[in-house]
Amino acid sequence: MSEATVRAAIKALLESVTGIGTVHDYRRTSRSLPTILQLMRSGGTVNGWQIYREKMPTGRDSTHTVRKEHHFRIDGIYELDDSAGSEKTFQALIDTIFTKFLTDQTLGDVVINTDPL
Repeated sequence: MSEATVRAAIKALLESVTGIGTVHDYRRTSRSLPTILQLMRSGGTVNGWQIYREKMPTGRDSTHTVRKEHHFRIDGIYELDDSAGSEKTFQALIDTIFTKFLTDQTLGDVVINTDPL
C-alpha cells in the first residue's frame, strides 16, 4: 500500500480515540515554540499528535516481489496540570491508542500487519 494510504489509516485510527486532540498527518515545524504549541492545541489545552514516516526498508522475497515496510513515528504532546493529575489522563490516552492498534492490526485492511507500539 502507498505511504499516503497507510498514513491516512493511522490518522483515522488515532482520530477515533476519545480525547485524542489534534492529529496532524505530517511533522509540524516552526522556528517558534509558541507556534508549535498553538498547532498542537485542542479545546484550549496542548493536546496534539503528529505522524511521520521515519524509514522504509525494502527487500525482495523468494518470488522477487519487492516488499516495503513503512516505519511511522507518532509523537504526542499533552499539557500537564499537576494539581489535576493530568499525567494519568495522558497515560490512559496512550493505553487507549495502544489498544486501538492492537484490535485493528491491519488498519482496516490497509496493511498486512502492524507491529506492537
